[in-house]
Amino acid sequence: MNDFFDSDNKYEIKIFQVDKTFYEFKDFHTSTQIIQHIVDEHRRKINDEENIGIPLPIRIHDNVRYTTYVYNEEQKDSYWASFLPSELVAEHNFTIQQLSLVLFAEVGNQIFLFIGGTGIRAILRFINHRFGLELYEYLSDPNEDIINFIVTRGISGNLSEQKTTFTYGQKLSDTLNFTNIPTCINLILRQDLKDTLFDFLELTTEKINLEVASYFCIKIRVTFQELHQVFKIISEVLETDAHHSLTSFIHIKDKHIIGNDFRMELYYRIRKDMFDRLVPTSAVNPPKFDIDFVHPSRLQEFYQCDKYELYARGAQNPFITLTDKSKIYIEGLKWLFNNHAGLDFNYALSGIKVKGFRGSIEKTIAMFTMHLTCEISINSRPIFLIDNNWYKVENNFIETINNTCISILSKNYLRENILTVNWSSSLTETNYNREYASLPNFKNFDTIVNQGVELCDIFFEDESSIYFIHVKDGFDGKIRDLTNQVVLSATRFWNDKASGGYEFVNGIIDGYNAKSENITRQIIRDEFLNSLNTKDIYFVIAFKSKIAPNLDIRNDIATLRSNIAKYSLIQCVRDMNTNSYPIKIYDIANIN
Repeated sequence: MNDFFDSDNKYEIKIFQVDKTFYEFKDFHTSTQIIQHIVDEHRRKINDEENIGIPLPIRIHDNVRYTTYVYNEEQKDSYWASFLPSELVAEHNFTIQQLSLVLFAEVGNQIFLFIGGTGIRAILRFINHRFGLELYEYLSDPNEDIINFIVTRGISGNLSEQKTTFTYGQKLSDTLNFTNIPTCINLILRQDLKDTLFDFLELTTEKINLEVASYFCIKIRVTFQELHQVFKIISEVLETDAHHSLTSFIHIKDKHIIGNDFRMELYYRIRKDMFDRLVPTSAVNPPKFDIDFVHPSRLQEFYQCDKYELYARGAQNPFITLTDKSKIYIEGLKWLFNNHAGLDFNYALSGIKVKGFRGSIEKTIAMFTMHLTCEISINSRPIFLIDNNWYKVENNFIETINNTCISILSKNYLRENILTVNWSSSLTETNYNREYASLPNFKNFDTIVNQGVELCDIFFEDESSIYFIHVKDGFDGKIRDLTNQVVLSATRFWNDKASGGYEFVNGIIDGYNAKSENITRQIIRDEFLNSLNTKDIYFVIAFKSKIAPNLDIRNDIATLRSNIAKYSLIQCVRDMNTNSYPIKIYDIANIN
């Protein structure tokens, strides 16, 4: 045995990769500097000030540079400390400590690592969160790979993340679709990979599982000598060109392009939108920037907040407090227009922070621009900003999304004789919903909220069915907001119905009956709940598109420009159908 590899102990190892494009590394020129920065940042976090700047020892073997970072971290006091009388505890230390490890491996231009204990806390900010998935794009054969389970999310919001488990024989190619981004895949390691790249591993069983996510993990126990070989193999794989994309959305990570091209174009579009909306001399009804405004990761919590505060850079007090999340974007623009419309616009915009509260408890916090979902054009190609990540798409994406939309519209379109009120240009969204309040079989549930969720905007009931109709003015980025609300509402309703207690629905009934305008059309609770138990239930996405009067969205959706709206519609229908929530779609622009 080589003297360097003097242990035969085995562990199952998850391999991570440092994201060398991370903005804090922009002034560093070597991997050693990056590793030192990661370690020192963690030392600051655990108050190990005396060791900041002290380099860790480096060991080089077979052109791989190893750096080991080991630390003890206090986890919590033992529960015995709170159980025993204080006099018995006073002279003893009950603090539980855990030894943690980060092992960095520099191979060529790559920095790989694995962790032990609570080591993830030291490196979480700095890793490539799609490393395992990106690496597997170089190894995959979608027509041959057999998967055990896959976790995916749509770019239309975190509500759409789901895990699907398969029986043996499911091909990877049969599970991928252009609307989903895989976040974790567990599959069977193909025989050709076992016979070539990983032939040095001791594979004792026929079926070896491989898991790829933010990490790459062959699900067997390996020695350090075998791990050393894996580091070298995956470095070589990443130097090759051939790979199969697992999604139509390609995550852009080049910080230079993002900072100098995409973000500057975004700020330009926001500034133009500000002037178009707020300058009296602007054109009548100028085109608005197609955006959706929602927290990039805590989406459900953001919807359920009842108060939002906006802060300028470094400010301790908010410059405005709102209860309506739909007004956050425009109120941010108004503050910029009144205070920072000049040369400092970009600086002021990038410093605005948004906090969301439920009662007095802070539920969400992120920068203003991190809340934006939008599509911009760079060199005549669509670029998407979604959940604070930038994506480009495959060349056939636009054609595919239009064809898919036509298909789902034809299968899920609402029958014509339910929504019958023409939406004139003088009506706001709220006023349009009110038009149905006094019509037979309708109820106006707009703005009635329980547990932070709306059941619907318009309620319709006939002899056999109930329709929960969610309404939006426009077919643009706001459709993402609408579809997320529909999925959230449907999930809350069906869980409520399954429980039999109807806590959520009863709160909606109370809110409706409490409104003065409903004093003569009260909901009779027992009759209402009986209808929910005996009639077919449908959720409806209803919007007023800006399609030309002589066209029909069911055939001519390609004439509408918002790809985010189209994508969100597709993702919502698939999510609802997967969870057995019947869904219908209707374009109110069709009503004459």
